Amino acid sequence: MVHRRGVVTVTQGNVIIDGLPLMMEAASLRVKMPDAEPLDVRLELDVSERTRQDREQLEATWREAARLHKRLELELTLRNEERTSLTMLVPSEPDDADDLTRPTAARLKSWLSAEDAVEPWIADLDAATRDLQERLKEAEEAADAARVALDEATHTPWHGKRDPTQRAIIRVDAEGDIEVRLSYRIQGATWTPAYALHADATFRRGRLVLRALVAQATG
Repeated sequence: MVHRRGVVTVTQGNVIIDGLPLMMEAASLRVKMPDAEPLDVRLELDVSERTRQDREQLEATWREAARLHKRLELELTLRNEERTSLTMLVPSEPDDADDLTRPTAARLKSWLSAEDAVEPWIADLDAATRDLQERLKEAEEAADAARVALDEATHTPWHGKRDPTQRAIIRVDAEGDIEVRLSYRIQGATWTPAYALHADATFRRGRLVLRALVAQATG
């Protein structure tokens, strides 16, 4: 099952979503709109020529996405190093102190107050790190998508620019921009596992091996 969501502009009472895969199962198509009610949904074949962006523009998009991904990676590394440094903080002693010097009550109290200050600092760092990890994941996906688009524009022959797809035309009683959620089933994106158990002659020890064949043939 594929789930897609986005904001689409209503044009003359219709929402048109193109670029749907040719191999999708039409009967499995489901449409939901949080702010409107779909009155009618139909699919039709779209054989128009695929619009391809200029190669220089695609390359610039890929380079920008790659730069953002690299910057976020560096920022995440710095935050992890900062957190490590905070967890290694220990109370300091005066320069003239020796091993037999006992800390005073005032110094013990200051050490405890320092711990109270460091713990929220670490908590804020952890929250910022989780947010940064999500942004890094999104940036990695964007960079991969930009690279694929650039490869297609560079290597796809002229006949590959004609890419039959389907479009969904949804009639709605609404205006402006509305959120649309689609779901549909598609064949061709599969994975097939294979298990192998290798045991010794006594069947007391063994090794379990898992392999998988992943196929993406949806077009």
